[in-house]
Amino acid sequence: MDLAIEKKTSSQHYINVSSKKWLKYLQIRKKIEMKLDKFVLAQNMAFLVSISPESNLAKLLAFCLATKARENTTGTKILELTYELMENPSKLPYWTQDIMGQDLDYTTEEWKALGEMGIKDANDFMNKLWQELESLNL
Repeated sequence: MDLAIEKKTSSQHYINVSSKKWLKYLQIRKKIEMKLDKFVLAQNMAFLVSISPESNLAKLLAFCLATKARENTTGTKILELTYELMENPSKLPYWTQDIMGQDLDYTTEEWKALGEMGIKDANDFMNKLWQELESLNL
């Protein structure tokens, strides 16, 4: 028995879709999403492999990995915080403190990664980082 269900489209109209067709659509969509996830992962891995370990970019990413913000902070909030840094790179010192403080626990690993960044001038650090980013061969 093929049951009809109603599905609201983005244009707010209702269409009848058979349950089998709807399930097929969902299965195809899931496969596409999985392929996109694999593509995004491959793209990010290629990006990481292209970065020199001594670069400011690598140091900033190492700091990000050392933080524990992800344990108590939503992905949306983390994206918001990181976007703020992209918009205001001179606020790097404040940003690092905000990220470290997300879980209210400043760990030894976080302090070590922050120290290894060697930030003496936030603008210089970020300007060099932008140059490194532009010179990547992707």
